[in-house]
Amino acid sequence: MHRAIVRESVILTDAIIESGAIVERSIIDKHVRIGKNSRIGGISPDGELRITMVGKNSQLASEIIVQPGAVIATDVIPSDMASDVIPGNAYIQTRRKPYEV
Repeated sequence: MHRAIVRESVILTDAIIESGAIVERSIIDKHVRIGKNSRIGGISPDGELRITMVGKNSQLASEIIVQPGAVIATDVIPSDMASDVIPGNAYIQTRRKPYEV
């Protein structure tokens, strides 16, 4: 079993980071679930400091890659994402209606 790795990040209460996931230079809000073998944040290729943010109640699928600087808003679920690689300049919001959340 591979353990999750968290570096230079802020993880708020009740967040779940599953085995094999790597979280670097990120802010993870409450009640977030990060799936197995996911890669969240990191060091940007140009060396510039970019913080990745994941909002409250969001769920990230296993093996997803969220590049440095991306923002995942609140209540996002895997079906809200167009691909398994989220670029650093992306801002992902939920596609669900308020009464569906």
